[in-house]
Amino acid sequence: ISATNPTLGKLHENNLNARADAGDVSADVIEGLARALERHAADDGEHAYRTGIARTNLASAYRIRATATDLAEATTLTAAEAARRTMRYGAAHPVTLVARSHYVRSLLACAEASDDAPVRHHLARQALEEASQVRIARDRLYGITAPKSVVSRRHEGLALLLLGELDKARICLQCALAFDTARNNQQEWRGSGGTLLLLARVDAARGDLKSAQELALRAEQLLARDAPGSSVHQDATTLLQELKAV
Repeated sequence: ISATNPTLGKLHENNLNARADAGDVSADVIEGLARALERHAADDGEHAYRTGIARTNLASAYRIRATATDLAEATTLTAAEAARRTMRYGAAHPVTLVARSHYVRSLLACAEASDDAPVRHHLARQALEEASQVRIARDRLYGITAPKSVVSRRHEGLALLLLGELDKARICLQCALAFDTARNNQQEWRGSGGTLLLLARVDAARGDLKSAQELALRAEQLLARDAPGSSVHQDATTLLQELKAV
């Protein structure tokens, strides 16, 4: 398509990305994104920015599907893209930080999927180190209440949760929630739903089931309003049901 009509090729690629973002990671979507990466590498070069975007998009689709070797593929792709951008732009450049953040998400997904505690802790420790570096750079670039800074702080909180460092995780996530609220004139926004869900998981792990249920309910209500049907909304609904059944 791109060879005969680049505009149609771009529209097709955008459609594939939108489908993946909406949770459609069927075989034709994955295969289409893989072909898009091959096309960009051939037309633009392995190190081109557009090739990097295509590489990250494919990695995100693999992470969402999360079957067989998908998470390993996502981690390999995001690590490669982070390394390329670090070499080209520097470790703290905004576009590099985006790639490094995708790498953190892949590491965290691998850690959550692992049933082997030492492996899970090793991956979570890697994710925490990388997320902290990204968060510090984003705090300096954008300020502590900026959405990207809050996302990185949420990544730190999840890594700490997976490491079993529950008090540190709770403090980290409470800070993320407070910064979100401060930026939005004391109003919660859709990103807060994910933070509330992680706080609920932390309190459940700490044995504070009452607080966990209250947080899970707030998360479910916020996500039902702002991100209905999303994977994180489904996770909040599932956790709330589990907590009510205890």
